[in-house]
Amino acid sequence: MWRVSMQNKITGIILAGGNSLRMGQDKLKLAWGDSTLLEHVVSSMRKVIEDILIIVDNSQRVSLDGAEIHEDIFPGTHTLGALYTGLLRARTDRCFVVAADMPFLNPKVIQEFIRPRSAKVVITRVEDRLQTLSAVYSKQLLPVIKQRIDDEQWSLHGLVKSVDAEILEATVLQKLDPHGHHFYNINTPEAYQKALTLR
Repeated sequence: MWRVSMQNKITGIILAGGNSLRMGQDKLKLAWGDSTLLEHVVSSMRKVIEDILIIVDNSQRVSLDGAEIHEDIFPGTHTLGALYTGLLRARTDRCFVVAADMPFLNPKVIQEFIRPRSAKVVITRVEDRLQTLSAVYSKQLLPVIKQRIDDEQWSLHGLVKSVDAEILEATVLQKLDPHGHHFYNINTPEAYQKALTLR
C-alpha cells in the first residue's frame, strides 16, 4: 500500500488556479476517463498521500466531494501566492506540491520526493529546467515567500534558487518513470489530445 498519513509529516498540495487561456476552456473540468482531470489528479495523489489540499483562485470554480479547498489569499501573484496559501493551510511542515493539470503522477516518483530530507525544497531538473510544480516545499519558507510576494518577485525558480534546495538526480527518477510522463502537464488542446493517447 502506497499511501502515507499525516504521521509521516507530509501534505499534498494541488495548485488549481489559473485561467486556462491557452486551453480555451477550464482545464480542471476536462474529461479524463470517468472523471474530470482534477478528480483524477486528486485520486492519483491519494494513492500516496492521505492529507490533500486544493488551492484555487475562486472556490466557486471547484466542487469536489471530500476535498479540502482553499482560495488563494494573494490573488494576482501567480503561482507563488497559491504556494504560500497551501503551505499556510497545511498541517505538516513538508508538502509535496503539484499542478492540477498533471495527469500522469507516478506513485514511485512521489515516494522518492517525500522521503525524509532536511532541505527546505526537494526538486529535480528535466532537460536542465527546474520542475517547480512537482517538488517538496517546507512551511519554513513562508516568511521568504511572503517577502518575495511583497517585493513582487513571483518566480518560483527564483525562490528555489534563493533557498536551501536538494536537487534529485534525474537519472534516479528516470528509473522509476522510464517514459518520463510524471512531469507532463496539459496547457493546450494539443497537449490534452496527446495526453489521451498516452493513457
